[in-house]
Amino acid sequence: MTKRIDRPPMDRHIDGRMRFFAKVVKCPGCWVWTGHPNGKGPIQAYGRMAWFGRPTLAHRVSWEIHRGPIPAGLRVLHSCDNPKCVNPDHLFLGTTKDNSDDMISKNRQRVLHGIEHWCAKLTESAVKDIRNSKEILRVLAEKYGVHISTIQAAKTRRYWNHL
Repeated sequence: MTKRIDRPPMDRHIDGRMRFFAKVVKCPGCWVWTGHPNGKGPIQAYGRMAWFGRPTLAHRVSWEIHRGPIPAGLRVLHSCDNPKCVNPDHLFLGTTKDNSDDMISKNRQRVLHGIEHWCAKLTESAVKDIRNSKEILRVLAEKYGVHISTIQAAKTRRYWNHL
């Protein structure tokens, strides 16, 4: 039987700081996160790492390392608008509304229309055919594989009103 050697407990905070800085490239302005991205799609630009055993966004980890705990109900926002940036000088606290107001003031909002929209199930040509069709909604819904309400919204221009 082999004897088990107990290791001294690691300070998870110090270990986490070392792991954090190993994934940061300090450029003259932004500090770029080079580690694991968060998820897929447009939000993947944000970095992610395990922080005290929980998956946490890298810019939030940076805030906690440099500024301390994040108060409940607040978000860590970027003044530089670079989601990969973890430079504490480019981060500030705010609410979800503050983040939206910041996005609007910098003209970063983008409204997706038609097939660009993440939940679009119809194409432009299908919508044009639906609007010109005399068939009942149920038949059109079966034909295009969508719910009747989707057909009605396309016909009445509640959806696809840009066409």
